[in-house]
Amino acid sequence: MTLIQLLLVIVLTDTTPAYEQLAVDHFFESLVSQKYPDLKSVELATKTDTSIHFGIVYNCTQWDEKTKKEISTLSTDAPKELKLPESSIPIKNIRDRSGRLKIYVSSRKKIGDSYVVKIMAYRKLRFVDHFFYQFDNNGRLIGSCEQSEII
Repeated sequence: MTLIQLLLVIVLTDTTPAYEQLAVDHFFESLVSQKYPDLKSVELATKTDTSIHFGIVYNCTQWDEKTKKEISTLSTDAPKELKLPESSIPIKNIRDRSGRLKIYVSSRKKIGDSYVVKIMAYRKLRFVDHFFYQFDNNGRLIGSCEQSEII
């Protein structure tokens, strides 16, 4: 009986990578200190946002038009909770009135055999940076794009 229960647990356990968490971890490991070296702290929404608009992906030259259209029009997965990543700067909860850099993460979108997650970082009345991360089924980063807007 125990062997059957063990097999059921193994078969029924979700082994899908947490693409949103992978994107956040990559963002904080690779980009925060490089792109924003003068920050004392940032604010992170710890629940993915299904309403983040993907339209700026059309400026990403590394993806073909079909892929960009899929990225911008497909629906996102349900919201997920994110763990706070390790970071060299303090990470706080989102507050509307602060002047800190605010970071929002989209829910993943399935594009063929891969997944795309968008991270949006902005400072009120200054700029919005858009980071797109594309992962394969195993959670390996296979593509990325960065776009910026000055407000």
